[in-house]
Amino acid sequence: MSFIADNLDSIKKILTSYNRSQILFNEPHFTNQLLLRDGSREEVIQLLLNPSKLTYSYQEIGKYGAIKHCLIFELSKEKKEVIFLRITPY
Repeated sequence: MSFIADNLDSIKKILTSYNRSQILFNEPHFTNQLLLRDGSREEVIQLLLNPSKLTYSYQEIGKYGAIKHCLIFELSKEKKEVIFLRITPY
């Protein structure tokens, strides 16, 4: 599997162009993953809409051929949040 680094500024610009109602979750997978890592849906939404803590992003080809972005947010020196998503134009 190959990975391609994303342009961080481009990803941040795309994320800030979205609003809350445009964020869709792959249920029940998303909720199950939140439960496994004691995550919060609201925290994920805030990280996506306000990507100032985004430190790295790369893309890969998903299981069904779609491009998936892996976003890594640094919440503190000890804690990072990793979010996988597909970016679709609106």
